Amino acid sequence: MASLKDTKRRIGSVKNTQKITRAMKLVASAKYAKANVSLAKARPYFKSFVDLVEKSLASGDVSSPLLEESVSSLKKVRLIIVSSDRGLCGPLNSSVMKVASRFLKDKKVASKVSLELWGRRSVLFGNTLSEEIFDKKEKVIERPNYHFAKKAFERLAEEFLSGKLDEVFVAYPSFQSALSQPAVVKPLLPLSRGLGKVKTDLNAGICLFEPELSRMVTPLLTKFGAVTLYQFLLEAATAEHAARVAAMDSATTNANKVIKELTLQYNRARQAAITKELIEITSGAEALK
Repeated sequence: MASLKDTKRRIGSVKNTQKITRAMKLVASAKYAKANVSLAKARPYFKSFVDLVEKSLASGDVSSPLLEESVSSLKKVRLIIVSSDRGLCGPLNSSVMKVASRFLKDKKVASKVSLELWGRRSVLFGNTLSEEIFDKKEKVIERPNYHFAKKAFERLAEEFLSGKLDEVFVAYPSFQSALSQPAVVKPLLPLSRGLGKVKTDLNAGICLFEPELSRMVTPLLTKFGAVTLYQFLLEAATAEHAARVAAMDSATTNANKVIKELTLQYNRARQAAITKELIEITSGAEALK
């Protein structure tokens, strides 16, 4: 059994750890609130943009290479794995790695897969894989910005149009609620996979385009792809902060339980030590009689 001094030292150590986890929870809560506001503001815009693109494509006989599926027998696939740069966020990163591993296993049969690793945790994970690593980046979801998403999508679209890529997917932690951040793999290119089929309503009026739709469809779709990628990054950032809040809250609660158990153990040991001393004193007094 640990001595009183060791038990007291452990209690102090756990209390110090609890102070750290409580402070980290407060910081993560503030970041989560800010990220959640940004995501909440972006979601209506993204939904409206999707509706605009779908209705635009349904309004006329237009097409774009960005929408076309490849007919190649051996498809060239790019998987972007998005993770956090820091840990202490529960199973968030490990869930992303699991769905990415499952995706790679399924695609290896009839595809040549290359990787882009966004986030320090995904870089560490990617270094253990045999697939070609095209790019590595850190601090991507620390402060998501549209400019980065736009540049990244334009580069991917250029590779897609030149035939270097047939498909692009993104593995990232999605955000559903403060307690649910499931990891998902979603398609980015071709863009047709992110769009639904819209039936035109003749009573809703006629859509007029200036300039004509055939000239603006490519810029519109490029903007749509960039907005889609930006949406993924916003969700990943919000999911990271939400997961860290939950993890630090759980750690603080567990530390409190450990402190109570150690305190009880310390009091019992102290009581036993006092009882032993009293017995020794009483035995000594009896021996002197």
